[in-house]
Amino acid sequence: MKAMGSIGAVILAAGLSRRMGEPKLFLPYRGRPLFLQTVETAVLSGLDPIVLVVGEHEEGFRELVSFPQVTILKNEEYSTGMGSSLRAGFKHMEGKAAASFVFLADQPFVPLPVPQEIIKRYRQERSNGYLIFQPKYMEQAGHPILFDAGLFHEFRELQGDIGGREIIRKYRDQCMPVHFRNESWGIDIDTPDDYEQALKLESRKLKGDAAE
Repeated sequence: MKAMGSIGAVILAAGLSRRMGEPKLFLPYRGRPLFLQTVETAVLSGLDPIVLVVGEHEEGFRELVSFPQVTILKNEEYSTGMGSSLRAGFKHMEGKAAASFVFLADQPFVPLPVPQEIIKRYRQERSNGYLIFQPKYMEQAGHPILFDAGLFHEFRELQGDIGGREIIRKYRDQCMPVHFRNESWGIDIDTPDDYEQALKLESRKLKGDAAE
């Protein structure tokens, strides 16, 4: 069992990619499958344990993930929506961490400073009664969201594709927004157009870095 002061992560990777028309999480991004960017961000943030909740293509994920702190968990009910993946992930997390992030595996632009700043705020504000810490990218609420272990039980009854919105609404007075000024950090990749735009954005970023 992990020390109860540790912070974990539930990474959601069980979506059906209906709008993409192919398994989007295996599309190439920065020279590797897209989902590995999110996994690496969680690992480099020092999060442990990390649960990667998958649906289809379980063996493909297992072949590509080599980090020892990452557990790959098959959600047998993945077709029913995000709620079942959150249920499975937080059931696995109970008793193993003081808090856990929820990451989306199709958000490769989230950089290390985001979870690092959220962890800092959690350490500072937990004693003041805050239980949820959610990033806002130029006022747009996003992920990864940090939930205190005192709320893990709330995920046991989630249904459908609602995700954690009802929990956030229920505990809105104990939810602290953490503001970031880069709107692109919260981009989801759901469609072929999203993917093309993400590749263009990354290309512009690389050119900008090279010019500095």
